[in-house]
Amino acid sequence: MKQLILISLVLLAIGCKKKEVIPPPKEETMKYLDLKNQVVRVGERVMLDINNDGIRDFRFGEWEYASPGDNAMKQEFFVFTYDDAYSPTDDAEFSMVMEKDQVITIADPEGYQWANVSQMVLVRNTKHSGTGVHTWTGPWKNVQHRYLPILITIQNKRHAGWIELSMDIETPKLTLHRAAWSIQPEKDIPAGR
Repeated sequence: MKQLILISLVLLAIGCKKKEVIPPPKEETMKYLDLKNQVVRVGERVMLDINNDGIRDFRFGEWEYASPGDNAMKQEFFVFTYDDAYSPTDDAEFSMVMEKDQVITIADPEGYQWANVSQMVLVRNTKHSGTGVHTWTGPWKNVQHRYLPILITIQNKRHAGWIELSMDIETPKLTLHRAAWSIQPEKDIPAGR
């Protein structure tokens, strides 16, 4: 009798064992793009199609030009946005830098406006002719692994995103690490997530 009760208790315990509950997969909210640490050096360009629709969204590059009023040559690393792509620019045509987890808003960020079919300066090097002095200015001067906020439009809806960049003024070179965009339109997102 004791054996029967013991076996019954063991079977009851086994039968009552909780089954492991596997949570449903999280809904995908972002699309990520590995930019493979592409480098933009003097005279080079890199084109990006962020949402892989066969249409260019962004062009990163470098160019030099004479500035006779300043008696200087200027060198700029820039980002150019195409028809369905936007990046924030300030009144001086400089782009915006964001830290990880700063919120990328669909509305214009404070002090900036979303611009498309525009060229925004990441950094500018002014080479003064008389003195030979180089002066680097701009928000991306020696910035490592920070985020350029972006918007892309898909079927007339705006999708927030970011491009992770690093700028080395000593070399000089711009490195494109990775990018991402929200598959949910009209939604603010954190940079770098």
